[in-house]
Amino acid sequence: MRLKFSILFLSLFFVPVSAFAKEAPPTPLFIGPAFKTTTKSYVLVDKNTSELLAAKNPYEQRPIASLTKLMTAMVALDDGFDFNGQVTYDPARHYAYRNYMNFKKGDVIANDDLWYSMLVGSMNIPARMIVDSLVITDATFIRQMNSKAIALGIPDMRFVDMHGLSEDNIGSAASIAKMLSEAIKYPEIAEALGTSYYEFDEVKSMDKRVHHQFAHTDTLLTKNLSFDIEASKTGYTSEAGPCIALAINDTNGKQYFYVNLGESDYYRRFREIPKFIAWWHKLSETSKVAVR
Repeated sequence: MRLKFSILFLSLFFVPVSAFAKEAPPTPLFIGPAFKTTTKSYVLVDKNTSELLAAKNPYEQRPIASLTKLMTAMVALDDGFDFNGQVTYDPARHYAYRNYMNFKKGDVIANDDLWYSMLVGSMNIPARMIVDSLVITDATFIRQMNSKAIALGIPDMRFVDMHGLSEDNIGSAASIAKMLSEAIKYPEIAEALGTSYYEFDEVKSMDKRVHHQFAHTDTLLTKNLSFDIEASKTGYTSEAGPCIALAINDTNGKQYFYVNLGESDYYRRFREIPKFIAWWHKLSETSKVAVR
């Protein structure tokens, strides 16, 4: 009896070293040539053929942060969003992390200015105000977002809000490339996503802070690059990490969609895109294995 007790007592303190070993991270799934990066997931897609040219974990579902706003914009237009309308700010109905433009209750904002604030400045309150202008409930609008994803053939995407703050807004890099490709078919979305800077005045201001101005959240739009950015949407939450989706027009006549999800550094996503495109250019044609 004493021996059994001693063995039990010792077992409480002597745990096999293997029990504390960290589980090995899963091996990344690469399609096509592999670009060395810490990014959790990326895709490069031929814009004209929809071929997946290069990818890392392209089908892995991840939180997508403000990339959600691409779907918000499409559904708003489908629902007849009126660019000539206006919305009165009510924090009880419209507040969402953060009030970057310091709207006050009673401020009146033109709908077209809300549009650019959502897509250029990636602001959350304008997304809620845009949905409110449609005179439907948030729940109905979000159901429409999910129905739209299914209709577009990207059923692995799921939306629970219109601004992307929840980690439960999820999708894969491959599906986001598809979502962006559909989004820029709307001229109103494509124009906003390619705008590097925007400013506007409130229709009515309660605190006399009438004027607002902001740059696109993608800093690359103001850089001298070896390629043109047709459209760009960024996203960031602590759960999603920095992410970005781009439509790129290359100097050699090629057009691509590039999506980067789960970067570990806020600014690295911007630094890596020119490196990625330069890397792709240097590859031989035989190493560029395209997989549909």
